[in-house]
Amino acid sequence: FKRIPRYILAKFFKLKPFHTLHPGEKPYCSSIIRYVNQRSSRKDFLDIGSGLGDIARNVDYERVHCLEYKQEVIDATVFLHRWFSFNKISFRVTKFNFHEDEVEGRYDVIVLCNWTHNIPSDVFRSKIEGLYFNNLHQNGEIIYDLISKVTDHYPFSHKVDYINENLNAEPYEISVHPITRFSGTDIFRHVISLKK
Repeated sequence: FKRIPRYILAKFFKLKPFHTLHPGEKPYCSSIIRYVNQRSSRKDFLDIGSGLGDIARNVDYERVHCLEYKQEVIDATVFLHRWFSFNKISFRVTKFNFHEDEVEGRYDVIVLCNWTHNIPSDVFRSKIEGLYFNNLHQNGEIIYDLISKVTDHYPFSHKVDYINENLNAEPYEISVHPITRFSGTDIFRHVISLKK
């Protein structure tokens, strides 16, 4: 029954079936929200590939910026925030192509989660390095997820040592979650923080 509002939203905005998952079916969202809301500095938050904003709409930051590639997802996120988010934060959603566009501004937290397994590791590392050096406040952190096993559905896994090789960041594993979408698998999502 919890999916019914998401089915309606997906039908109205012509979203892909993935967007019918409600936040309770994505436990990594709540673990990231709890983790980032415990930070002492909570001014600027960026969610790249934010989807419907299940993380971004629930963080306690002064300014929240979402970057998303698909216009229909942007429209649905703005709708959700306008009608169902009751916090009085500065919230904006911008169209963004991870391969082509540059991030502007500096942030306390930058999140990239639940889509990075589609990006080749060398491309992902280069982008993370750019974000780390150009867009992260001192003591800020980048949060991303890595998949424990490469499969057809999860073609890339971004190991911490490889991603952190040129950063010298402080890596921290926030949480680990079994991926139950494909029954009978032993695949896990590791949520990682790289702190500056």
